[in-house]
Amino acid sequence: MCGSRVWGENAGVSAKPDILILVNAQMKNANWVSITYPNVVKHSQAQMHLSTLVAETGWRVTNTTITDESVMSSGKDPMTSVQFMTPQVIDPAANILPVEPVIKAYKDYANIQLIYIVPQNARLRAMGSYENKYVTITFNGSPGTYRYGIHVKNPSFQSLNLPTPGLSGEAGTVGGQNTVARVAAAVLIVLLAIGIAILAFMFTNRAIAGRGGTKSG
Repeated sequence: MCGSRVWGENAGVSAKPDILILVNAQMKNANWVSITYPNVVKHSQAQMHLSTLVAETGWRVTNTTITDESVMSSGKDPMTSVQFMTPQVIDPAANILPVEPVIKAYKDYANIQLIYIVPQNARLRAMGSYENKYVTITFNGSPGTYRYGIHVKNPSFQSLNLPTPGLSGEAGTVGGQNTVARVAAAVLIVLLAIGIAILAFMFTNRAIAGRGGTKSG
């Protein structure tokens, strides 16, 4: 069974995420993706989600690992994490950050947190905040970081038909970075690592508070 499923308006877009997806697309031909569940799930389930993600995005995936680890020194309350490399997450012809394909792969989770880290000078077509009868998408971004809080109100959709996003960000290309941008990107990685640790602890606290179900490996 998947993580917290609270469908409909009562779940709210401010609810804690049920799954965290971090995409580091700063380096050309060497993008890193991490998917963290709030508890331990069957690896077959995580692999099924990954297979759907690959089918929807067209990403070429290598070096995949699926682990059950804890952020606590005691090893208490581990969480399943999927990590892999892919040479390209952004189509250079369209320069669009994939949002709908990710939602379709993880739509059985009511609240999804999706974070893209890109070069600060990247000029991308990034989806903004949006809502229809199936999802509410809340966008927060700054140069180099695009964060989406996605609340799935109704997972029965086959396609969301999201609007084509316009250009955003500073002039430049996904592949190019000057020295200042590289330094800023390094700082962003550190800050986001701290943020991920905080989210991980949040997941752990949530698991402790809501304990009562069974965990599967």
